[in-house]
Amino acid sequence: MSSFPEAGSTVTPKRRRDPLGDHTARGSSSSNKASKPDGRGSHFSSLVMPSPAEAENRSVIYSDNRMRAESWSAQAVIVQRELLYPDQSNLQGIKDGYHARRWAIYYLFALFGFPERENWTECGLVHEIISRLSIPTNSWRWVVNTMENILDIRARESNDENFDPNAKLSFCGAKIIIEDGSPSALVICNAMENSNSVTMATYVVNLFRSKHQIPIVSRGAVQAYLHRSKVVDISERSTRKTGSTDAGSDWAVGRLVFSKQVKIQLDLGLLPPNHPDVVASEFRPIHLDGVTSGDEKHCKQKTGRHTKKEYRIRRNVDGDIAEEKFLGILPPKQGRLTLKFEQEARALYLCGCKKDEDGVVRGYPLAPFDYTDRLVVGFARYAKEIKAELDAKLAWGAQPTPTGRESVWLGGYLGRYKDDWEVQVRLAVDAKFCCVKELIDHIWTVSSEFYAGTDREATWMTYHDHLSTMWEKGAIEYMKEIGLWDRLIKITGSNNALVCARYQDSLAGNSPENARGTDSHQFAPLMQIAQGNAALTTNYAEEDDKKFSLSTPKRCQSAMERAWSIIPGENFVRDIFDWPRICDVIIAANGTIVQGEGLRSGKRAVRVDGTMHKAKTTKRDLKSTLIGIPVHPDAQKGLDDLLALGDAALEAFNMRVAADVAEAEIEADKERAEFDEYFNPDDADDDPDEEAPLDGFEDAPDATYKPVGP
Repeated sequence: MSSFPEAGSTVTPKRRRDPLGDHTARGSSSSNKASKPDGRGSHFSSLVMPSPAEAENRSVIYSDNRMRAESWSAQAVIVQRELLYPDQSNLQGIKDGYHARRWAIYYLFALFGFPERENWTECGLVHEIISRLSIPTNSWRWVVNTMENILDIRARESNDENFDPNAKLSFCGAKIIIEDGSPSALVICNAMENSNSVTMATYVVNLFRSKHQIPIVSRGAVQAYLHRSKVVDISERSTRKTGSTDAGSDWAVGRLVFSKQVKIQLDLGLLPPNHPDVVASEFRPIHLDGVTSGDEKHCKQKTGRHTKKEYRIRRNVDGDIAEEKFLGILPPKQGRLTLKFEQEARALYLCGCKKDEDGVVRGYPLAPFDYTDRLVVGFARYAKEIKAELDAKLAWGAQPTPTGRESVWLGGYLGRYKDDWEVQVRLAVDAKFCCVKELIDHIWTVSSEFYAGTDREATWMTYHDHLSTMWEKGAIEYMKEIGLWDRLIKITGSNNALVCARYQDSLAGNSPENARGTDSHQFAPLMQIAQGNAALTTNYAEEDDKKFSLSTPKRCQSAMERAWSIIPGENFVRDIFDWPRICDVIIAANGTIVQGEGLRSGKRAVRVDGTMHKAKTTKRDLKSTLIGIPVHPDAQKGLDDLLALGDAALEAFNMRVAADVAEAEIEADKERAEFDEYFNPDDADDDPDEEAPLDGFEDAPDATYKPVGP
């Protein structure tokens, strides 16, 4: 059972630091600080516990004061509502003292001119409000919160937001910026309905808001709106690479040796060509502004919408966004069609950095090599396929035809095509297979042309991950023949003795960290750009060549190539020039999987010590750094259409606001007239058309309004 202090005893309130100063202490002085053991003092003077009779008397006085304050508050609302709160919608709910006191605080705060918080102590504003409204002194924090809530609302960007006395927790939690029915919400809904990502939708709505000089929002605000909205339904669409943590494995040793060698070659690249260390080294220097990087990327076709989550928007029969209670209906779910044998677009992508004529190093996406619908094979396998095709047609020609006539394949390719037979047989085989020679030729041709006429024309190097067909005997001999072998970055020289036979004059594959500008560095943005532009062109006609589509391998490859061409060059510069640091990280991990650098999930994210990478705040999480995906010229019309929908919605919204304001002004004029009629009888005497007083006022000795309070 709790015990109560005896009458007349002293109760010391719990000490609390008051940032506003001593606004509740009456009669307190600096001597209070000296009386405390810790020297801090209290902002409240000690209170004497009253006797039961005194307490009862005080209770009666307090109740009377509270009733007077509530009555005065309600009258203050009537007097000031036209001045301070044109919108009358929230006045209907003021039923108890809590809401009335909040309105009274708002009224007094307005009379003081809504000063900023730093000025409250100087003018004793909090103490003045507490005294005038007879609010208990231990409720000063609630008063401060209400005042801060008022300042918050006044400072917000939305001009149509007003103080709500019914919102008990209106000063808590994050501020809601985007609401259902607003133009920004319409832009977001249309963007998400077209399978844009939340990041892209944020980018689009920020373009719209910037266009109309409205402050931009963060990705979190858009995501919160989508989860909070009553017109949006979110559901999952129905529908690892490996590595080693063993520092002693052949793979880890190969990566460690390769990284150390690359570090040496990068250091040599910083020295003049005739430097003794460069001349004496067994390794060729690597200049970061003279490196091309290549890797293969396969993209599976996607029939239907490509995003994992489906955002369905409620619309009414007129096609307008509406809540369910306003007859908003969700469209049927649109899942993705799962194909039994998904085909894919296949291509080799290259990028590189070079110093332009103005001396600035820039990155460029180089022309990709498309081998969609074909399988890359080595020289030996390709020769076997050629022979198999020749033998098949030769055997076919030896068989009689059903009509008894001579077959066109009599004598095989030589019999049918004569001198052109070699070209024709290669065309037939190339329809199914791609000899690695084509990839090698593409790397050599594109890289040579890229650095032609620059300082790196004779010293450029190229990196390609361990594609097995590139390291077969026939491919190596061909690269030596055309001059690409010495320019290929690989384990070489004395380092061959440190690795297993598989990695000698080669490199350890499955290393996305080293595939600068490709693989796990720019292939992810490549897919985002392709899918984002596909979402923007959702409403394009199927036969439109500008449409980004992932529905077939050919269309998918077209979208990927166009997306690759608009990747910002600074991305490649950042990735390639970050290679020295990556080598240091791999060396520190003894060649095992490194944390976060491979940009993988699952097993690739596990280091040798067994720890996982931690999530970090990315650019897309902050509105100051969020940027949208690059928009291809072919998809610009789709983006413009989204913004145009927002423009139309904003115009309609402004018209509704203007109509509401006009209606509110009319209502305010009516209420002002009623107020003057009921509470200013002296003025009403001059009006010959004055109506009879309201019931209950006929016999009143003095009907003049006298506000209660100070």
